[in-house]
Amino acid sequence: MPLFTDDIEQARIAYGVLEGRARSAEQLVGTLQTALDDLKAAQPLSFELAQAIRQRALDREAENVKLQTQVGQAVEVKADIPLQNFLASLGLAAALGESTMPDRTIPSISAILQTHITVAGAVVGLRFFQPGVGGDPASLTSTSFEIAKVPPQPGALARRNLYTVLQDKQSLYTNPFWNQFTATTQPPSTPSADLVVTVATILANTGSWSFAFLLQSAVSIAGLEKNLSSLVAAALPGDSAVAFGAAADSALALTRALGNKNMPVAGDLFALTTSLDNTTNAARTLLP
Repeated sequence: MPLFTDDIEQARIAYGVLEGRARSAEQLVGTLQTALDDLKAAQPLSFELAQAIRQRALDREAENVKLQTQVGQAVEVKADIPLQNFLASLGLAAALGESTMPDRTIPSISAILQTHITVAGAVVGLRFFQPGVGGDPASLTSTSFEIAKVPPQPGALARRNLYTVLQDKQSLYTNPFWNQFTATTQPPSTPSADLVVTVATILANTGSWSFAFLLQSAVSIAGLEKNLSSLVAAALPGDSAVAFGAAADSALALTRALGNKNMPVAGDLFALTTSLDNTTNAARTLLP
C-alpha cells in the first residue's frame, strides 16, 4: 500500500527505506539473471527449472516497480499549498490590482487548475505536477473555481477605492490650514507636509503595491496623523480634535494587528482602506 504522510521527515525516512528495498530488488534480479546465464552455459536446463527461475525474476521485477511507485507517492504527498490559502492569495492579488485603478473594477476571476489533490485531516491541498519527481500526469485532477465580487446591500455605501482614498487624503493636507501645526523638533517639522509627500510617494509607485508595502505605508501615515492630532488637540481642543485623535489611534491599532498576521487576505486590504478613509474624514471636520 502507498505511504501517505504530511510529515516531511517521515516522508524522507520512508523514501530512504523504499529506495533501499528497490536497489536490493534490482541487485537480486541481476544476480538471478547472471545465475540463469551461468546455468545455461554450464548445462542444459530442464523446462520446469528454466520456467521457475524466469518467473522468480519476473516477480522480483514487478516488486521493484511497485516499490519505485511507492517511493514516488511518498514524495508526492506533501502539498505545495493548501487550497484555501491559494484562493485567499488569489483574492488578495485581485483586490490589490483593483485598488490601483480608481475607475475600474474586477467583478470576478475564475480558473481551472490541473493538480494532484492531497488531504491531511480537514485540509485539502494542491500539489502541482513536477516532471521527474514521480507521479502520473494522467492522475491530475481538474479543480475549477470562481471568485466573485459581492455588491453592497441596497442603500449601503460602496467601499471606496484605495487609490481614491489616498488622493483624497493628499488633497486634504495640502490645505494651508494645517501649516500652523508644527512640531517643536530640531529641525521643526510639519506633519501635514510630510503626509503630502508620503502619500505622493505611494501613488507614484503603484507598480510596487503589495500588501506588505501598503501596510508599512499605512503605518507611516497613521503615525504622522497621530502626531498631527496631538498638535491639533493642544492648539484647538474640542470634540473634533478628540475624534481625529481617536481615528488615528484606531488606524495604528489596526496596522499592528495586521502586521501580526501570517497570511493577509483581501478583507484586510479593505479594512486598511476604510481606516485610512476614516482618519481623512475625521481630519476634514477640523477645517474652518
